[in-house]
Amino acid sequence: MGTSLQGRIHYSFDEIVDLLGAPHHLYEDTENPEPPRTRCEWDIVLNGEPISIYDYCEYEKSVKEVDCWHIGGRSVKAVQLFMEFISSYFDNSVDLNTLL
Repeated sequence: MGTSLQGRIHYSFDEIVDLLGAPHHLYEDTENPEPPRTRCEWDIVLNGEPISIYDYCEYEKSVKEVDCWHIGGRSVKAVQLFMEFISSYFDNSVDLNTLL
């Protein structure tokens, strides 16, 4: 998606799955002695802005134990859009599918 770190959020793996569904990329059980820096990632587009939610070098934890996620984007606008998306999740009157 061509994104880079713009911010961080603190949610559990299960909370992110509830919000975004299954990860788009998951490399948890790799035999590679050098695991990828990012083992779990979701890629979405909000208002035309590509946004990635991913772990980064969290090797001491399993993916399901990660509770600090990076927000990747092309600008800090990605963080603002994602936080608005999360807020909408808690507002039952908004259909999240209309935001994606």
